Amino acid sequence: MNKSLSEKFKRLQSWTDSLAFVVGRALPDMEEILDGKVKLPGNCPSPEVAAAMELRQVEKKLAEVTAAVKDIKQTLRVRPELN
Repeated sequence: MNKSLSEKFKRLQSWTDSLAFVVGRALPDMEEILDGKVKLPGNCPSPEVAAAMELRQVEKKLAEVTAAVKDIKQTLRVRPELN
């Protein structure tokens, strides 16, 4: 396998592992926040906003995974119409 491609797949694997960890923690963390079991972060107006902040962490990891896939496609020179 192409060294560059191999490195990019390692990066993708790292991001997907990170995504799996964040997703695994998101629901329990959000439930604790919404149930009032944890103190809200400073300047946070409501439990719902704090829970949405947790969900934002999942969105960030998804964006990283998507970027890694896009980078692999560029390495493979996949035409835009095939994306």
